[in-house]
Formats: sequence, structure tokens, C-alpha cells
Amino acid sequence: IMCINAFGGFKRMTGFCKTRVPPGLSDALEAASKDGDEAVKRFGIDFGVTMCKQLLKDGTPGLHFYTLNLEKVVVGTLKNLGLISEEQAALCQAGDADAKSMVSAQGITTGTKIGTDDPKVSDLMKTTPPGFFSFEYFPPKTADGVTNLKKRMLRMKGLGPLFMDFTWGAGGSTSDLTIDLVTACKNETGVVANMHLTCTNQTASLAEDALNKCKAVGVRNIVALRGDAPRGMDKWEAVEGGFTCALDLVKMIREKYGDYFTVSVAGYPEGHPDAIEQVEGGLEVLTEAEKRRCRTFTDEDGKEVVMVCRDAKFAEEMNYLKSKVDAGSDFIITQMFLDVQVYHDFVSACREYGITVPVVPGIMCLTGYGGFQRMTSLCKTRLPAGMAEAAKACANDDEFKQWGVSTGTEMCQNLFDAGAPGLHFYTLNLEKVVVGTLRNLGKITAEQAASCSASDADAKTMVSAQGITTVTAPSA
Repeated sequence: IMCINAFGGFKRMTGFCKTRVPPGLSDALEAASKDGDEAVKRFGIDFGVTMCKQLLKDGTPGLHFYTLNLEKVVVGTLKNLGLISEEQAALCQAGDADAKSMVSAQGITTGTKIGTDDPKVSDLMKTTPPGFFSFEYFPPKTADGVTNLKKRMLRMKGLGPLFMDFTWGAGGSTSDLTIDLVTACKNETGVVANMHLTCTNQTASLAEDALNKCKAVGVRNIVALRGDAPRGMDKWEAVEGGFTCALDLVKMIREKYGDYFTVSVAGYPEGHPDAIEQVEGGLEVLTEAEKRRCRTFTDEDGKEVVMVCRDAKFAEEMNYLKSKVDAGSDFIITQMFLDVQVYHDFVSACREYGITVPVVPGIMCLTGYGGFQRMTSLCKTRLPAGMAEAAKACANDDEFKQWGVSTGTEMCQNLFDAGAPGLHFYTLNLEKVVVGTLRNLGKITAEQAASCSASDADAKTMVSAQGITTVTAPSA
């Protein structure tokens, strides 16, 4: 017996299985769907009761329900058939608000809400003393990777993060898995979940569907981002019927959902990578502000290269960030940076532009030399004097991680000393550097660190093309 939970699922499944549909059934169900999901479920129960009564009357030995991992229609049908009691039905009252995801290509998807909705991170920040920390993960490519990540999440829960955060693949390529991970974070791991949502290849209706799924499982925290261009495309472009920038997404969330969600947005202390340009003439042509956020390095020909977001473009970015906050963003998570002065200057600039929400520093964990080179090059990150040489001098991965822990500890302590509200770790789905840094900062105990000592043998996968897409998500 296939339970009828949603009109869309009914159409997909009957079309997929080429099922004979009794006259009038599709029209009646479509009419019920205009009154909402609950009306469809009531219709599903009534139809199921009529159908099952006839089957039992005709001598069928029993009923096998395709539940779609949901309860309401099954319970209602069995109760109305007299096969279970009122008491039994009352014991099985979980919400089936996720019925919109009832049928995917393989038949069964996502989970149901368990217990109450998550707290809003913005509310938690108001009652949590400065010094909190949070973790960001990206959806793995394989089933084994997902299993390992969920185990890691359980271990890292013991460190006491304020929330766990999950990226959204370019063009929504990992959307189903991202929603599965935030659901698991909330309902299985027991940690407040925060989900990235990007505009890349995203129509308004698709974004709304993702937000409805979050609301259905009680996930109340969203990072609104423009996103990167899909792989193979050099330039980001909005799709027809989609958003042109993160500001559009923030406005839609507030218009459609009011204050149900906490909405955070990205901030770029050095300027967005797309706004950072190579400047001829050396440091002498830069203003003092530009000198404090520029990236300098020596190219293969021995020439000094200077790259910077010029003051005029930086002002445009700050005005745009102010617009995102004014539209309803609750706090800012920064792009990676490695010079702490850049963060301090950025916070000062935010306050000068009237941006008063918390600015949480995004901390890139330094776990491997190759990844360090790729990410700092991709993001055009300013490196403090001597950092590039110190990174290169590490003899092997273990030595690099030790250097990453000591460098990260010094950087994070500086941030806390200067008033940063907390730390948001870009974990790269690894543990060792995060755990070592938090231990050195005194944020976790030796016992907590020992309980989270899984191997980071997968460090070679730390930065793939999709691994950090939303860390560098364009804000334009």
C-alpha cells in the first residue's frame, strides 16, 4: 500500500511506476492539494481506508505499507480501519511536515522533525559569553565519506561547539546531502545546525523549497550566500527566475519567513577575491589602508607582485554588506584571513559604516602545505611576514599540522584578546588541528581532546574544488 502524503509525490511515483489510476482520483487529489499538505494527508487517509477495507473484504491476507519513512497517513489509516487503538495512535504522533520530499528518484529521502525546533544562533550569541566556537563541514563525495563525517560530528560534539555549519555545493549540487547533514546534526548529533544556501543556479522556488525542508525538520539557521560559478564556468551568472546576489536571498527569506530563521552572511576583510586586483608600481602607490590588507609575493620571475582591493571598491563592498545587514542579516562570518590585523581593521570599518551586528572570524585550519598554497592563492589572502617561508619549511604533514596548531593558537588568542565574539573553524572535515588549537587556547580539556583523537589520514583531500566553495562564496 503506497501512502498518499503529497500530490507531487503521487504524480511522480504513479508516473515512474506507470500505475493505473482510478477515474477521478488524480483530479480529487489535485483539488485537495490546493488546501495544503494537511488536506492531502486527510485525503490520503480516507482513500487508503476505502482501498484497504475492500482488499481485506476480498480476502487479502494482510497489508504491507510503503511508509516513505513517514507516519501520519499510516497511523490514520490503521486507526480508521480499527486495526490499532486510539492509545496506539497517540503514541505515534511525530510530524510529517517533510512530506514534500517523500519521493525522490530512488523512492525515499530525508528525515522527520524530532522534538522542538533548533534555537536561533543569533539568540544563543546574546546569552553566550564571548569565546564560543563553531565548526564548518562540507558534504563528502562518497557514502563512506558521509558515514565517517557523521561519526566525526558525534566526536566533535563533545568539544562543545555553539553550532555546526554545512556548505551547499556549487549550483546546489549537494543540496539533498546538505539537508540530510543538517537534519542529522540536529536530530542525531544533537547540535544546533546552520545551513549554507547559495544563489548559484537557484530559482526562487528552489530556494523556497530548501527553506521549507529546513523549517520542516526544525533547522532555523541559514547562511545566505551568492555562491561560486558552477564548475567549468569562469563567470557567475544568475539563472532565469533566480537571484542576482545574496541580498536578494536575504530579502526573500525575511519576506517569506519573517523572523523564523537566523540569517548570517559573508564578510570579506581583505575585499572579495573578485575585487582584488594586481597593482603596478609597488607598495608606494597604495594608501595606508590598502597597504594593511594587500597581498604581496614574488613570482616565478623574481618580480614582486602586489594585489589589493582598492579603497573605492572596498567602500562599495562595505556599502553592500550594510545593505545585507539592513535587509535582515543577524551576524557576519568572515572569509578566511591569516593576518589578524586585517580582521581588526575590518571590524572597525563595519562600525564606521553603521554595521553593528557580531562579526565572527572564519578560521581556516592549516593542515597541509599543498592546501595552504592553493587556498591562499585562490582567495588572494594576505600572509604575515615570514608565514610562507615557515609553512614551506615544514618537513612533512605531521610537522605542518603542529605548525598549523601553534600558528592557529597564536592567531585565535590575538582575536579573543581584541574582542572577537567567537571563532568559526573551517575544519575541512578534519579534527587534529581544530582539537589542538582549542586545547592550547584552554577552550577544551585534555579529556575532551583525548576523546576526539581520530586519525586525519584523509588530509590529502582537505581542499578540493568543491570543498570550500561557500567559504569563498562571492558576495556581489
